Parts: sequence; structure tokens; C-alpha cells
Amino acid sequence: MPSRVSIVLDFQKTTMKSKYNKRNPRYGHRRDRHSVSLMTCHLVFCPKFRKPVLTPPIQKRCEELIRWQARKLNVDIKQMAINPDHVHIFFMYPPKLNSSYIAQRFKMTTSRVLRKEFPELVRFYKKGLWAPSNYFGSVGQGFEVVESYVKHQDRHHGN
Repeated sequence: MPSRVSIVLDFQKTTMKSKYNKRNPRYGHRRDRHSVSLMTCHLVFCPKFRKPVLTPPIQKRCEELIRWQARKLNVDIKQMAINPDHVHIFFMYPPKLNSSYIAQRFKMTTSRVLRKEFPELVRFYKKGLWAPSNYFGSVGQGFEVVESYVKHQDRHHGN
């Protein structure tokens, strides 16, 4: 008869495996020291007054800043689309953070740096670039649908 320890270890091995990991390794569970998680979010935010001020050079720099901030927060960006009048980000994040904190950090960093590097933005946005509201969509196992939606934003909005 197996010992209690081996039974517990066998149970842990079987419960740690995910059927979804086998089908699509891009969306495996996050494994941290004390947790296993699969927390994903679809975030959308836009400039104040929904003005199309995000020109291609601003879009490029905005993407660099968001990716830099994501690395700092240990957030894994799966897909991102920056349109002239709004930003879509689909990401996985650790359980110690919440999605509103992540959005706050993305918006704070990009607003400060973009207004400093692109003086034409200061004319319209003296105190902040982004509108105070956000859209948060919690994503279950339907990753492909959200990823495809964000990936094809240019076709969706005719850009």
C-alpha cells in the first residue's frame, strides 16, 4: 500500500496539470512560489474626449512604454492594439496585482512621458492624457476570441 506522502504527491501532480496547457501552451498557467493562476484581462482606455491624437510615432512610443511598464509589473502582454483614439491590451497578470492597479500604472507612465516627449499633446491635455474611465473584460478560457479581436482592430475600425 502506498504511503500517505506518495498519495499526496500523486494528487498534486494530477491537479497541477491543465488540459488547456496541452492544447495551447501560449496560455499556460502562471506558476509562482505559492500559487498557480490564470488571470487574464482585456483592457481598453482612450484619450480624453476620445480625440484621435495617437499618431503613428506616438503609438509606437506608447507601445514601448506599456511593454516596459508590463515587464516591471511582471505582466505578460498577449496582444496589444493602439488606435488613434483608443488602446486595447490583452494581458495575463499575477494574483498579487489587480487589473485597476495595472491600468493605473500603464496610463500614468504613458501620460507623463508622452506629454513630455510630444509637446503637441500638451496643448489639449495639460493635466493628463487619458480619460478617467477604463473597460475591463475578464477573460475565461476564450483567449483566441479576444486575441483575434485585439489583433484585427485596424480592420474593425477602418484604420
